[in-house]
Amino acid sequence: MDSLESALKISKELFEFLAEVPSSIKRDEFLNNLSKLLEDREKVFADLLDLESVIANEKDKYQILVELDQAILKRMTLIQETIKRDILSLQVRKKTESSYTNPYSSTQTSDGMYYDKKK
Repeated sequence: MDSLESALKISKELFEFLAEVPSSIKRDEFLNNLSKLLEDREKVFADLLDLESVIANEKDKYQILVELDQAILKRMTLIQETIKRDILSLQVRKKTESSYTNPYSSTQTSDGMYYDKKK
């Protein structure tokens, strides 16, 4: 199998893997698998050094690879936005919880304090 065929294969596998957005419970396993697939894809793409000959000889496969890459980027952006939203909601929840346990932590006043300037 030539490097373009293997690049198409790994890209299709990555595209299918990104089809469903994981729940927050299974996210660590998902990210580990995603990282492994991206590393494999990077190794295959490193073999595609002579892109001009690939484009000239197998233009249709190259076009499919480009379209798959664009679709993969869209799906990865969607997953990134989902993770960002989860992080923001976690930060809000954490802030709300801390303000519930200590409601006066955000107020910093010097009312009721007397400074004696005499020695």
